[in-house]
Amino acid sequence: MSSDDSKGSIRVPDAPFRPGEEASFDSWPWKPGDFSMPDPKTCEFKDTTELANGLVRVLDDDGVASGNGTQDFLRRSCETVWSIWLGLGYSMIE
Repeated sequence: MSSDDSKGSIRVPDAPFRPGEEASFDSWPWKPGDFSMPDPKTCEFKDTTELANGLVRVLDDDGVASGNGTQDFLRRSCETVWSIWLGLGYSMIE
């Protein structure tokens, strides 16, 4: 092995908070509603790149859903996906 240990090594970051500690996310720049959820019926794969690679935050600091990721929207989106999936003949129940 070479003397340069940085090649092939894995960087494991230290967690800023541990279980049982009070966590603070004040320094996070992201807020609920920063990323809009594309319509699953009409979007293309490239419309979801920002969501796939970014942080999606739906709940605010008080635990209330905001943006277009509200509970009703998420429920309707799941129902749409399930109806499409089941319409194609897939089923989780055998």
